[in-house]
Amino acid sequence: MLKEISSTLRNKSNLIYIITVIILFIILNISLNLNSFIDSYYDYQVEKYIQEIVEMYGTNYDELENSFRTLQLSNSTITSVEDLKEILKDKKQFKNVRIEKFNYGTISADFVYIELNDWKDCIDIKQYLDSKGIGTYYQAEETFYENYKNVKIFSNIIKYFSIIVVILMLGVICNNIIKNEIKNIKNLVFFGYSRRKIKATIFMKLFSVVCIGFVSGIIISQLILYFSNNILKISIDKNIITDIIMNLIIIIIPIFIITSKTVNKKIYG
Repeated sequence: MLKEISSTLRNKSNLIYIITVIILFIILNISLNLNSFIDSYYDYQVEKYIQEIVEMYGTNYDELENSFRTLQLSNSTITSVEDLKEILKDKKQFKNVRIEKFNYGTISADFVYIELNDWKDCIDIKQYLDSKGIGTYYQAEETFYENYKNVKIFSNIIKYFSIIVVILMLGVICNNIIKNEIKNIKNLVFFGYSRRKIKATIFMKLFSVVCIGFVSGIIISQLILYFSNNILKISIDKNIITDIIMNLIIIIIPIFIITSKTVNKKIYG
């Protein structure tokens, strides 16, 4: 089997496929980390905004920061604090509900605030409460939330589109590699290879080519992200293990399909 894999890697016609796979996995791994990059970028923008407001107007930093993580219950919403806590008790983003009493002459009013763990949580919790008919609004600039939400939706589209494109392209590449190797693969039957061993050989031939591109793509994409972090002065919470697992799943799908197709239709069909 090692001899077969070695001959596949020495085949110059497969070099273009290795380069293509490297490019595909660079794009894929950057897109997989795009959400983290966006989160970090908007965290930086919020922090920058808070610092500017504090310097310009002398606003209390903690109060302003907390306002970004707080939703205010609409005055038109008739929901008790106890009911609100019950509704949100299973939400990991939920931190606390507090009431502030305001007096306007002879009139007093209770303002209900929902405190969350992160400012980005406000988007999900607001949508969740809206779906239950409980009106809320942001305490801080709504622009940050709306821009972040729209960019996040767009980034998710890019991520899933990249995954689909990579899987389809890998299928085409694997199929073309088999076309280049089909004569050698058919010869294995005459050498007495069993169906199972031929299937394993085809799988390893494809995996050896794709794996080079996968490993190279992971390394190069992580270097790009690392230097991007340093240049933009923001930190990205990268989970390299998750990325590798995702990459391996994406690799296995087309390789398994093309291997089964080759054995069933081109060898024993």
